[in-house]
Amino acid sequence: MNRAECFIKYNLPAEREAKSAVEKLLTFVKWKKHCKVLDVGCATGNVTHDVLRPKLPVTTSKVIGIDRDRTVVEYANAKYGGGKLRFQHVDIVHDRNFVDSHLNYFDHVVSFSCLHFVREQETALKHIHKMLRPGGDFSFSCVTSSNFFKVIAHMALTDKWRPHIADYENFISPYQFSQNPLGELEDLLVKAGFRVTNLTIEPRGAKLSLSYWPGHFISHIPMEIPADLHQEFGLSILKTIRELNLCGFDEDHVEYFDCYFDSVFSHVIKPD
Repeated sequence: MNRAECFIKYNLPAEREAKSAVEKLLTFVKWKKHCKVLDVGCATGNVTHDVLRPKLPVTTSKVIGIDRDRTVVEYANAKYGGGKLRFQHVDIVHDRNFVDSHLNYFDHVVSFSCLHFVREQETALKHIHKMLRPGGDFSFSCVTSSNFFKVIAHMALTDKWRPHIADYENFISPYQFSQNPLGELEDLLVKAGFRVTNLTIEPRGAKLSLSYWPGHFISHIPMEIPADLHQEFGLSILKTIRELNLCGFDEDHVEYFDCYFDSVFSHVIKPD
């Protein structure tokens, strides 16, 4: 199973959050006729295609999904690309050519379960602002803190896994240890030039069988774990979850990891 296929198989929590975010944004977004839409952090494209696209008006002229992982973008194009929908290998922070070639271009920008992996929040938000047309909007969901990141941080302390995930701090949520994540995020949004119409946070969780999580961690952390170490890495994940007392047993005596996180939803507008 390649990385893209593994990502889809173990993407249940993120897909659930994306569906929730799409339902929320529908109460704020007024789709423009013949709109152009950008999905930042599209990954394998299934959420863009299966969750977002059916909610767009039939007059939508173009939908572009971007992601910094070339492997998942190639999968997305092969599986879902064509017609009005296409996917590109783009890093929202560093690919200035894409940004500069799409200035004031998109009517709507969305992003689901992506921005918490971006350390350079200010740059990413400014780039999104530049690509929106005046009057356009940006709707997104992301995680501010999660015990998912806590597990990775704990494993990075071990001699065995430090060489593979030593730079984990570059990929955990910038708000993981913040005392005021909403305040910090609102300041960045305003600084980027947006007018904030909605910014909320709520506790969420994903209580799934413990056996599910090794595949989820391996496919979702940006660091590449060598294939010959996947099994050992997975066992270490289970061990760490137990050591941190983040597991329990349900009524059927199935052991689970109670992955909890604080989820942000926001809708902002680029003023005319």
